[in-house]
Amino acid sequence: MRTVGIVGAGPAGLSAARILEETGRVRAIVFERQERVGGKSFSTPRFGVIHDLGTCYSTLAHRDTNRWMREMGIAQRSIGKQAIDGVALRRFVTGGRSFAAAAEAVRFTLAWRRQMKDFATRAEDPAVRAAAAAPIADWLKANRLPAIRRFMLRGLTNMGYGFLDETPTVQALRWCTPTLLASGSLDQIKAPMGGWQGFWERLSQTLDVRLGQPVTGVKRDGRGVEIATPTGAHRVDALVIATPLDELPLERSAAEQEVASAITWGSYVTTLAGVTGWYPGDEVVAFETALTPGAAPGALLSARPAGKKPKKRDAARLFVCGQYGGGHAPDALVDMLARDLEARGAHLDHVAVQRIWKYNPVYARSAIEGGLLGTMQAMQGENRTWYTGATFAFESVSNIVAHNRALAPRLLAALDGAAA
Repeated sequence: MRTVGIVGAGPAGLSAARILEETGRVRAIVFERQERVGGKSFSTPRFGVIHDLGTCYSTLAHRDTNRWMREMGIAQRSIGKQAIDGVALRRFVTGGRSFAAAAEAVRFTLAWRRQMKDFATRAEDPAVRAAAAAPIADWLKANRLPAIRRFMLRGLTNMGYGFLDETPTVQALRWCTPTLLASGSLDQIKAPMGGWQGFWERLSQTLDVRLGQPVTGVKRDGRGVEIATPTGAHRVDALVIATPLDELPLERSAAEQEVASAITWGSYVTTLAGVTGWYPGDEVVAFETALTPGAAPGALLSARPAGKKPKKRDAARLFVCGQYGGGHAPDALVDMLARDLEARGAHLDHVAVQRIWKYNPVYARSAIEGGLLGTMQAMQGENRTWYTGATFAFESVSNIVAHNRALAPRLLAALDGAAA
């Protein structure tokens, strides 16, 4: 049986290992530098409740992870109502014009399909490259989609995937799909009971995952790949890189260097905070001023209630609050959070946990126009190396797992060819 070494035990590495091992044709070994699995799926317990401070939602697009949860008996719960500035999300998106918004959703679906087909089949066309590189705000305007623009304020910007005047169209449309729109419309936005990290911990129990094993070096040749860790050298037939390229010590190929140089990583901050004087029911509340292009990093994007309402009105209730990091120090971000809460009549009582994530790799516009997407496709399999994760798919779990599902047959075919 052939062996595949996977670097990173986050959603990308663990789902790749699970998909490959489900074929029964390869053995996967996952190397993880941390002492836990899950990567940016991070869950923390407080007062008997598990809170997700990384990956938080599932949609209808999460086909594989939803199936694995069913197989493991992990139930999912609805995230509840969503609102922007006190207006129910559905009304905010439609502007109260449900029929017109439904017609616009149909136009969006048709435009999305045409555009994604162009990206897949006409990647060498300069016009297609220019469309891929342009900000998603331009695409929305050209296709006359004002309601979808409002939808993306919540579905894209609020989730940490950038402002509409900055995010390349090709990246925005990978996540903001007709399926995502349908998930919201049908109230199919859910979260696993026990948290996302607990799900990945359960999934990893059937896999060979080696925690506390940072990769200290990689050597690739025509016969295979040697992965060095503190416990020694490990020889494998193929390598899957599920971490950012700039975090892995290896002699980069020209394509790897091109991709690493074309990426700008952002930062997203999730804070589990005790707040007093603020009781917006059980809704996830977001704020349009912080989601609109030009908003300052560090502004409070949204907050979702975590746990039960306190019995005493002056007691603190836990909320998971989201901000863009913008290079600010942790204490400065807490100060900004406190300021924004005070502006809404609330008070920051305490910070239980704060996590600042290296998040949302954005492709440089000039790189996309220069053929970056073609490079990223062509380099798959070179030097017995395959690539996954946020850089090559998208930050969301559903995109990453779907990317791995499509990548697995190509990897297996390459191994069969090498063995012939």
